[in-house]
Amino acid sequence: MNKEPIYHSNIFWHFCGRDKTEEEAFRILCNILKDKNLRRNLTQNSDPFEEPITDFNGNDTLTWQIQYICFADIPFAFLNNHIATYGNVGLGFKREFIIEKGGQPVLYVPFVDENGVQKAYPSSISSIIERWGKEWAKITQKYQLNSPEDRDLGWKIQFLRKYIKQFSFKDDYCTYYEREWRIINHLEFEEKDVTVVIFPKRFSKEFSNLYPNISYTVSELILT
Repeated sequence: MNKEPIYHSNIFWHFCGRDKTEEEAFRILCNILKDKNLRRNLTQNSDPFEEPITDFNGNDTLTWQIQYICFADIPFAFLNNHIATYGNVGLGFKREFIIEKGGQPVLYVPFVDENGVQKAYPSSISSIIERWGKEWAKITQKYQLNSPEDRDLGWKIQFLRKYIKQFSFKDDYCTYYEREWRIINHLEFEEKDVTVVIFPKRFSKEFSNLYPNISYTVSELILT
């Protein structure tokens, strides 16, 4: 059996606390476990679904509103930087479970800096898919293509765009280190599928009463 490197995790993490208080994040976690459904909230999500892609001219183009769920492939011992951005409340699933549900790693595409402007390299995968989408949009408009097959191809292009993650090593927070995976749409699960949850120690008693069969750890073990 191959020995896995220490920078790889067999648990993929999803955190609930970006731009939220610990109390708000913990309630979101409890709602996720109650519903057994992990999905992004259209009204309260801090990151819009129309995640822009920057083209080779430095211009942003919004993507379609296609829901997706994010996970981080980060070992437990190295979660402190991730938690500093996304909050210290979250849940983890086995890697194999996420793969079985259609999870895939994102395509990380670095920016190039041209006179202080971040741009995508012309031959990068993001630029190719971006041009493909724009050209297809022009063709469908020009020839009035509106069949189910034509619309389906448009959606497939947008699905591809949802797996693109642009970044710069010069950013204060470089998203490349998130080692992100995504599931398009939402994730339904059972309690047994949850490997472990993370939250501040002060919520331990309440959580144990609500979900006695789900393992947990406290975020203080990571932050210290």
